[in-house]
Amino acid sequence: MTFQYRLADPDDQGVVIEMALAFLAESPFGQVFGADPLRLQLLFQDCLRRGVVVLAEERVTVRGDEHARAVGFIAIMILEEVMSGAPYGEEVAWWVEPDARAHRVGAQLLACAEQWLLTNGATAVKMIAPAGSELDRYYAKQGYVPIETAYLKRLSHEPVQQTAHDADAAERSGVSGAGGDLQPDAGTGTR
Repeated sequence: MTFQYRLADPDDQGVVIEMALAFLAESPFGQVFGADPLRLQLLFQDCLRRGVVVLAEERVTVRGDEHARAVGFIAIMILEEVMSGAPYGEEVAWWVEPDARAHRVGAQLLACAEQWLLTNGATAVKMIAPAGSELDRYYAKQGYVPIETAYLKRLSHEPVQQTAHDADAAERSGVSGAGGDLQPDAGTGTR
């Protein structure tokens, strides 16, 4: 198996959203809030504008033809720290397909994202981990230190509704569809 890492571009939207939906299906985040494909499209586009999305592809040659299959991604936005204004990277999403996890794909995605952040002026990077995950030890080995623990209390069991702001942002960005009826724009499907 050979893996290649590259910066994602707008044409990768469909495959990244497909992996993001897989992440949400198995994570506490998705269990609490669900997933809105329209929001995921807007988030992907925002990450491309204000941060980095690194895509991992498995390269396979069959009868002389090379094929690529997306096996993971990491998305990090550069934000301003609220108290100091210092630019830092904040993880939005990180996913590796189960069959690729034993090949250090996640570690390479993180290393690529860290290098991009350093080159683009970030002074730090903040990563998150689902409660009870094994990532605490991994992060410590990579030089990360725990700085806070977050708690969430669900106040309503009503489904999250699309806001007028979401609809305006979707219209400005060219994303089509709304809610559960969303269809990717032409050319953004999976490979």
